[in-house]
Amino acid sequence: MKLKTSEYIYTSPITIKDKFKLIYSTRSGQLLVIPKSYLSQKENKISIDMNKLSKEYLLGLKDKSFLVPENENEIETVVENALQSAQDTEVLYKIISLSANCQLACKYCGQSNYNKNISENFYSSIEERIVNNLKTNQFKQLKIGWFGGEPLLAIKTIKNFSEKFIVLAEKFNCSYEGMITTNGYSLSLENFKLLRKYKVNVFEVTIDGPKTTHDKRRNLKNGSGSFDKIISNLKSIHQYCIENKENPTINIRCNIDKENQNDIEELITYLHDNKLFPLIRFYIAPIIDWGNDASKNSLSKKEFSQLHMNTIKHLKENDIKSVFPFFPTAPKLSLCTLTSEYGELYDVEGNIYKCTETSYVDAYQDKLFNIGSLKEPFKKYDHNLRKDWYAKILNGELKCSTCKFYPLCGGGCPKSWMEGEPPCPSFVYNFEERLLTYFYMTRTDNQVSNKKQYYEA
Repeated sequence: MKLKTSEYIYTSPITIKDKFKLIYSTRSGQLLVIPKSYLSQKENKISIDMNKLSKEYLLGLKDKSFLVPENENEIETVVENALQSAQDTEVLYKIISLSANCQLACKYCGQSNYNKNISENFYSSIEERIVNNLKTNQFKQLKIGWFGGEPLLAIKTIKNFSEKFIVLAEKFNCSYEGMITTNGYSLSLENFKLLRKYKVNVFEVTIDGPKTTHDKRRNLKNGSGSFDKIISNLKSIHQYCIENKENPTINIRCNIDKENQNDIEELITYLHDNKLFPLIRFYIAPIIDWGNDASKNSLSKKEFSQLHMNTIKHLKENDIKSVFPFFPTAPKLSLCTLTSEYGELYDVEGNIYKCTETSYVDAYQDKLFNIGSLKEPFKKYDHNLRKDWYAKILNGELKCSTCKFYPLCGGGCPKSWMEGEPPCPSFVYNFEERLLTYFYMTRTDNQVSNKKQYYEA
């Protein structure tokens, strides 16, 4: 089989110890160090000089997607892999937005909250849709995401629904797992124990900075702060997990804009001093428009990218778990519920959405993202959003079609593209610096001088 150098390779312009180059495959997420003599450059394109390599070496590079079949149309292959992954997934993931209400009045939130929880009368319709998927026998796990508003305002419904979902999963020989996105205010130890009993293993809690900063941004609707209660909850949970040897995944998300960009390290120090690591993991996320103008105070993409990298570096230097690495270590085959063949979100009104950011947001109350209703007799909705998304990439309507980073992000948020805001991930803006930072933080001189022809960095 004749081979060619993949179009999806990033080669560092910097030479290490005058002999080696870092090359990274965005199709596989693999970073290698190879002798620079194995690379050749013609015009502006760098290629792997296959004439200098052994058969074994060539096969190794092919396995890692640095080399591909000569006649392969790579963009078609990458898109087909994403489509096939969505079709063949072994995890059936559904999201239930349990409550339209929330205790907080966050400055940047685009939801129109009101006092209503999901009716348990909707359970039979939700179960019918899940069973229709499970009976294909392709799934090995049923996963439910509890969302809102604030899902813990409907904790009894979580209990009642979970009992039924666990039985349902067993009936179809599937494992079951729950995950929850919560503001953390009602994540008491009692509620945590109940959630764990019903197999909620992943928790996402937002803290926007130290107490003063957080309480200014994520205050209760009566104006008082939420920070102390959230931290108290996390401390109780931490102690309980230590005593009972439990190891749930608890991610702390910090939403960032110009107001709190300089407070990140202080927050990390506070969490560290209060011994919440290593129970929790930490990451930052940019504030974007949510049917509103929340991004008016946001950092530029390049500014956030640098802050994001520096935050990961700070976490690594202090041996703290980061949710995200410096750069992806695998291609992104699944984006979100919109590009998923089976993903759906159900809200308190019985609406069925293909995007988690659209329920309870006035700007999105149309049929683009709202694809159906639990109140209607069962039917499979033939939504075109997913099909149109991949067609646009293949047809060259989005710049993803020619971007070498496309396999790593899958194109990002389709909704953002529809709104005219390219959602390129932060790592694309300083990829070179991230590669080198990672390399020099994790490798030794002896490894760089390794006599192997190449090795994984």
